Amino acid sequence: VFVFRQDIAVFADNLAMVFEEPEYAQGLDDADAVLAYLDDHRDGVSLVFYTVGEDGGEDEVFSHRGDAHRVLASTMKIVVLGAYAAEVADGGLDPDAPVPVRDLEGFYLEETDGGAHAKAMTKLGVAVDAHGYATDPGASIRLDDVASVMIRFSDNAATDYLIDRLGPDLAGRMASAPIEAHDPIPTILGRFLSMGDHEKGRVSLDEAKAMNAEDPASRLARESALQDAYVRVQMEAMRAMPGSTASSYASIQARVATDRFVSPAVSAHMREHLEWPMAFPSNQREFAHFGTKGGSVPGVLTEASFLEPLEGDFAGKTRVVVLFMNEMSLAAWATLMGTYAQQQFTVKIATDRAFADKVATTLGQAL
Repeated sequence: VFVFRQDIAVFADNLAMVFEEPEYAQGLDDADAVLAYLDDHRDGVSLVFYTVGEDGGEDEVFSHRGDAHRVLASTMKIVVLGAYAAEVADGGLDPDAPVPVRDLEGFYLEETDGGAHAKAMTKLGVAVDAHGYATDPGASIRLDDVASVMIRFSDNAATDYLIDRLGPDLAGRMASAPIEAHDPIPTILGRFLSMGDHEKGRVSLDEAKAMNAEDPASRLARESALQDAYVRVQMEAMRAMPGSTASSYASIQARVATDRFVSPAVSAHMREHLEWPMAFPSNQREFAHFGTKGGSVPGVLTEASFLEPLEGDFAGKTRVVVLFMNEMSLAAWATLMGTYAQQQFTVKIATDRAFADKVATTLGQAL
């Protein structure tokens, strides 16, 4: 496992260098720039947005490749949350049950989650060491806290713990819930390890000696080729991550926002976690409800949100916006990971009718 962790760390360092390059910091820094990007990369993106009526109906629907199958990244955690909430509602899981942090960390692979697990534990008052592991082996948290950090911090260990607790019930819940066109959900740890088989271990001493015997130019060329291949493999491997459609996730979020996903109790429990942005005073001033879950892996950015603005063109109305971007260049992906302009884009569609109309017109559909 250590070798694979090192590989991921090197990849992260390479991305950090990309962020520092000034040419990547230009553009893709606001909603209009994101719209221009979508216009130029239509085949690799899906966008669905509309207003949800009081009866649950859809009004002023826009869909660009809404039924195209896309890689989801961590946005898939909405479905895990839904299965968990349904089990809680049926009495199969107790949200207040204690969870030993050591059990949760059995699914933790350090240096693969951008520090999400460490941030999650810190938020819950659990001290962690430099590697993100709890310093107190007897620490515990509530089961509902596990669901919370899965959504707010996108903690992969929390996600896999819940998948493991749900077991076959996860697939059963997906089959019985109003979820369309969705791939089966694997554990994230298993997916990571499938990309770098930890059982093969390090290179042998003889292999290391042979590498060191190469002339510097040849070794540099080989290492550069390996690095390039690694990035390509990471990008390609992520295509095997679970996929679904923007239309399906728009339907899920619309149902959650209006108490129609499985049941009012399940929907309400999901909203408790999805509406984590409402903890910020700035959002409290602008929205009655704001629920979201994004996702990112190299070349993929996804966002599925529901919002109810307090003022403006859509005041008092529930707006659903789902944006899935796949097949992104590393430069574009890295830039948006730094600017979060895709989130500005989502909010502007949900609050500004003129901008929503502009998006629809640009992408070829009048509302």
